[in-house]
Amino acid sequence: MTTDHDGGLQLSTRQHAVLRLLAQDKTNDSIAATLGVSVSTVKQDVQRLLRAMRSPDRKVAVQHAIALGILQPNGWAPHARASVS
Repeated sequence: MTTDHDGGLQLSTRQHAVLRLLAQDKTNDSIAATLGVSVSTVKQDVQRLLRAMRSPDRKVAVQHAIALGILQPNGWAPHARASVS
């Protein structure tokens, strides 16, 4: 599923989740544990996200997302719902 409320970018639900976790400075291992996927899957997800955002690295992707209003500086999406874990 892709969403279009993200500055004109077509980011999937997973890409949004990965982006929020990157903004919280999480490692690949931590992201994998949070999402319940393998580290290899996270690496692929990050690479796809960077390509979609045309960003050279994680920090630039997060800065770009904040500038576009996709994320708030605290790493949360403005439209994100709280999740119970």
